[in-house]
Amino acid sequence: MFGQRKHQSMMSNGLKIDIPISKSHHVKGNLQSLKKILSIDSGKLSVVNGVDIFKTNRSVESLPKNFKSVVCTTYFSSKKDPQRELKIDSNDISYIAPWYNSMLKLKLEGIVFYDHLSSDFIEKYKTDHISFVKCQLGNYSLNDERFIIYYMFFLKHKAEQILLTDGNDVVINKPDLFNFFTTKINSTLFIGRGKENRIYQSKWNMMLVDKFEKGLETKLPNNFFNMAVYNAGIVGGSQVTMLYFLRQISSILLKIDNDNNNNMTAMHYVVYHFFYPKCRKGLLGVLNKTIDRDIKIRLARKLKKWNLSFLVDDGIKYHEDKAAISNHIFSGYPLNSRFNHFETNSNAYIIHK
Repeated sequence: MFGQRKHQSMMSNGLKIDIPISKSHHVKGNLQSLKKILSIDSGKLSVVNGVDIFKTNRSVESLPKNFKSVVCTTYFSSKKDPQRELKIDSNDISYIAPWYNSMLKLKLEGIVFYDHLSSDFIEKYKTDHISFVKCQLGNYSLNDERFIIYYMFFLKHKAEQILLTDGNDVVINKPDLFNFFTTKINSTLFIGRGKENRIYQSKWNMMLVDKFEKGLETKLPNNFFNMAVYNAGIVGGSQVTMLYFLRQISSILLKIDNDNNNNMTAMHYVVYHFFYPKCRKGLLGVLNKTIDRDIKIRLARKLKKWNLSFLVDDGIKYHEDKAAISNHIFSGYPLNSRFNHFETNSNAYIIHK
């Protein structure tokens, strides 16, 4: 999983929660450990890989309140959007309009984390339910920086339930979203579903993996590539679960330490090592770990050419997504609509593109 040097680096904080898990029940154990640290000495949690994140070149404004449940998004415009490869205009409400208008309609508590918005814009659009929080970003991509900023903020603010979403292509669709969260065990990570079924079936994710492995100086195990494709544009859960997730993804991003927009693969890496997804379970998980990823890819291509793709289960069953759901992970319907299908009539809690 980790080279010896990297494993020792994670141990340097002296926190058991930083060690990758080997069984499903270890997720609950690590969350209980984090909860205990949070109640006794939360300052320990600000140290990631031996560095206090509050002493880096990042900062995040505080709010004079805590939350029962909160939906967060970002409006960062100080550098290029890594997906669009252009700078987003500041002070243009249309950029976050899908998110913002749905939040207003449902009267949900929300936060917009921003870097370059004017005071006039904030005065115009802040409400009793929607707050704006000023941030100073570090040197990574906007998508990577958001997770470190979120971690910093929620180390200092209480919230029973947290949801982090994209802003410009996400609509919150139902007011009882957080009631749905409470129907699952407290260690559940609620996460968006991607466009393809499994990682090895996604050319885009495989391209990201190649860059990620070079940056982290490690090779990912073969059954990692059998994991469901998730989407970092929707991530939620209890505060302890989210701090656990945010800590681990911040740790990985800080280890890689470049601006290559690593968050998607880092997110999958954290889900694989710390939340025990379906691809690691049972005999099938062991078998998939022995089959080289390149063999999987070549076989999938041949079957697609022969119109036999159904043999490798390349379709997503959104209403019964067995590939994506496990003991500590929930994805797909009813959490989110089909990604990039513009299902404006969906009955899911969140509509994503």
